[in-house]
Amino acid sequence: MNVFTTDHPMASQPSCFDPQEYPWASFFYSILVVALLLLPLLAGFVLYSIGNDGAVTPEDSPDSVLEFITGVFALSLFLAFGIVSAYRLLRWHFQRKQLADVRL
Repeated sequence: MNVFTTDHPMASQPSCFDPQEYPWASFFYSILVVALLLLPLLAGFVLYSIGNDGAVTPEDSPDSVLEFITGVFALSLFLAFGIVSAYRLLRWHFQRKQLADVRL
């Protein structure tokens, strides 16, 4: 096979993000991607919220940095689960509604 050619889209395998082929894998990978996107935003928000009034910051010890990152990642996973679930539920609802309107 020529190294400069690409596979035809019909011959290539589906992505793990394809909800028709891999519904559960797509759901969990979407949660992970959204959580990783939310992580820097939430970390910045939490660090901004701590302020500079002499409170203990995560930079004080290496153990607190790991605890801080773990806590913020757990929070981002929780929020990502809600966001992805709500998006998929709303998408399913409106697709079903659109199909019902087309049938009429």
